[in-house]
Amino acid sequence: MKRKMLFLLVIVLGVTALSGCGIEREFITPESQGVWNHYFVYPFSWVLTQLAMVFQGSYGLAIVAATIAVRLLLVPLFAKQQRSSHEMKKIQPQMKEIQKKYNMKDQTEAQKYQQEVMKLYQ
Repeated sequence: MKRKMLFLLVIVLGVTALSGCGIEREFITPESQGVWNHYFVYPFSWVLTQLAMVFQGSYGLAIVAATIAVRLLLVPLFAKQQRSSHEMKKIQPQMKEIQKKYNMKDQTEAQKYQQEVMKLYQ
């Protein structure tokens, strides 16, 4: 329960802090000041505008197309994460055996445990 409240507090504070970022109310152009506006916001808005022109002015379709493009770019990362997760599930029983084997109350036992875990990972 305490973790949920902390998470909610962090989200609320984050949204509050980020909501004050756009106070100037001027259009974003290639000459806009600030790293965020110049390198992130303007290029993304330009891409959305170009995609909207391709879809005959439909910004909804442009957002969908941009979302699909970003997801396709991230597929290799997702695939690597899935493979890694699957490999960790395979060695989980061996990890539990190693944990049962070592008492880890003193430092030498903990080091032996870490060495065996590293061998298992390799």
